[in-house]
Amino acid sequence: MARLTYAVGSDSARDVPDKLARHRVRTFAAPGSDLPLVEGCVGWLACRLMPEPHNQNQYDLFIGEVIGAWADNRVFRKGHWHFDDAPDALRTIHHVAGGQFLVTGEVVQG
Repeated sequence: MARLTYAVGSDSARDVPDKLARHRVRTFAAPGSDLPLVEGCVGWLACRLMPEPHNQNQYDLFIGEVIGAWADNRVFRKGHWHFDDAPDALRTIHHVAGGQFLVTGEVVQG
């Protein structure tokens, strides 16, 4: 699966118009919207591009305004994430740096 994910992120929709279909990425319609959301995620954000030509050209950095958000209620309830009791299939992976990743798990109160 990591190889497939890499290929999806390496292709540009400008060059591959049917990018999601080509990589067999399944989607569904966002509630109240016609946006395609990728199946298998626990959260989704819809963003509108905030044009910042200098950042885009100099740093390849794009800034977006969040205009819609959805989350899987098996891990997001009452305004909070609940990964401590989530099945392993719903735990998320996060890139830290230098090829290291973390997986959500037990909550530590601080």
